[in-house]
Amino acid sequence: MFSLEKEIIVYKISFLLIHPFEPAFIHIFQSILGSVEQRMMLHEIYNDITERYDYYRMSTTDAWRNAIRHNLSVNECFIKVGKADSGRG
Repeated sequence: MFSLEKEIIVYKISFLLIHPFEPAFIHIFQSILGSVEQRMMLHEIYNDITERYDYYRMSTTDAWRNAIRHNLSVNECFIKVGKADSGRG
């Protein structure tokens, strides 16, 4: 019985670390369209993605952040609107 409980715990931990199937630009769309103003600063996109997906929250590398920045700069559907009222961005 102990080994069965151990297997279940290992399965739950492994399940959290599965990479999401959607490409990075889908995560960006979900974040921006889910915001009130439908525009976000880069750090807000990062925060929203880490709240939605355990994989990114538990990631030990910043490779996924590079993918987000790359998609924001390459895809024409994302438009940089300038600095925020606070002067950031």
